[in-house]
Amino acid sequence: MASAPTPLPAGTVLGGRFEIESVLGRGGFGTAYLAHDRSRGDRVVVKELAPDGAVREASGLLDLDPLGAALAYRLRRAFLDEAKLLARLNIRGVVNVRTHGTEAGSAYFVTDYFPDAEPLDDVLKKGGRMAVDGALDIAFQLMETLEAVHRRGILHRDIKPANVLLRQNGDAMLIDFGSAREWHADMTEHQTVLYTPGFAPLEQLSEHAKRGPATDIYGLAALLYTLLAGSPPPAATDRLNGLALPSLGHLRPEVEPVVAQAIESGLALHYAERPQSVAEFKALFEAQPEAVEVSKLDAIDAKLAGLQHLHFGRRECPACGDVLHIASPLPRGRCPVCDHGALKPRNIPLTRCAACRLGVLRKTPNVEPRAICPLCDKGILARRRAKLLSKDFVYACGGCGAHFAEHEGQVILAEAGSQPDLVGRTQTWAEWSADSKRSTEVQVCDGCQAQFDLLPDGQWQQIDPKPGVGSPSRLYPEEWARVAAGLDPGCGTHVCSSCEADYYV
Repeated sequence: MASAPTPLPAGTVLGGRFEIESVLGRGGFGTAYLAHDRSRGDRVVVKELAPDGAVREASGLLDLDPLGAALAYRLRRAFLDEAKLLARLNIRGVVNVRTHGTEAGSAYFVTDYFPDAEPLDDVLKKGGRMAVDGALDIAFQLMETLEAVHRRGILHRDIKPANVLLRQNGDAMLIDFGSAREWHADMTEHQTVLYTPGFAPLEQLSEHAKRGPATDIYGLAALLYTLLAGSPPPAATDRLNGLALPSLGHLRPEVEPVVAQAIESGLALHYAERPQSVAEFKALFEAQPEAVEVSKLDAIDAKLAGLQHLHFGRRECPACGDVLHIASPLPRGRCPVCDHGALKPRNIPLTRCAACRLGVLRKTPNVEPRAICPLCDKGILARRRAKLLSKDFVYACGGCGAHFAEHEGQVILAEAGSQPDLVGRTQTWAEWSADSKRSTEVQVCDGCQAQFDLLPDGQWQQIDPKPGVGSPSRLYPEEWARVAAGLDPGCGTHVCSSCEADYYV
């Protein structure tokens, strides 16, 4: 198993504003820190993308390369998508996101901090199963929150006690939208499989199954079941294989039958059998218990006679009444959107220049000796020996025309077209570099001579030529590769040959 990267040390400042104080927690994909907001003067929670297998260098830079360029690209985009999603929700019951960004090779976002809040799973571990009124109060708060989330076309997809914060005043807050995805009620799309056993319905175990509000209702019903029973319901796969769901009526006799029935309805195995909206789910808790019908013996005999003549007809769909057909698996490589196109891999060379889209980018050290002229900070220095067998070198800038002569570690400015007053200055390369704004590592195109600087967060910034209006200037290498291929920086690795649906494979 891959090890977790070393956390950021206390005192690290992100975005010039958030100073790390301590580690709050660690998951498989990220680390949460307690930090100080220098701008507002209060404490915040910083969540950093730090997946298992990544390596923290001594400089603090998080190296995601051990994961592979494709996976690093996907994780970084998904992480920032979560931050943007939370920032635009802005609803009661969801922790507010202050800002997000990229730094030190990774990404992070910042949320408000509630010192009096405690994860609901910790509350359960300390106090055991909850009183019925307390559990229902938490559930009804989460229903209100989920209704607002669903109205924005978003599913949480990972509702469980660990993802709920309970404050001392009783307020329940939903956190960790890392599994959240936008959804469309009448479409079945290729989706990421992310779930927690016991809290996930069957459709979350499939990449192609339809999801909707009923998916979150299952998780909410499982959470309420856990609060009342003291342990989660059996996993949906175990129940599908015959393991019975322990009745809440037996586990907690004081739970009203209408409440137990509502929870069990939310835990229905099949999507169509559950309440299809939070409003429907809430209504079940207010339903009146059905009166038990007492049948006379002659009525029972009539029903028995009718059942004796019962026979099965055609396979009918319980939703629309049409005939059901046995489904065959989608052929490998077939597009699940249009059902007839083929998924074709995109040709995305990782080293092609995004400026000319023809040349190849070459990694060029810019330290000692410098590759970029320290006078104009743009021209590329051409290097040659002073004499055939000499250890001395001369450098000519292709931009401003400056000439440098290097002898025993000292570099003399011999010619300076734009700054003649500096001619004769003698310094080491380190001293010449002191005032430079260029990075110590650059990418230079072997065709058009375009230049890209390495930034502290792992992105590359296009320096020369300057990008046009509306064009990106700072992107990660995988995104520049897509631009060089004439694609959108956020596109996937495959495309349908027919409907052009976009996929990450």
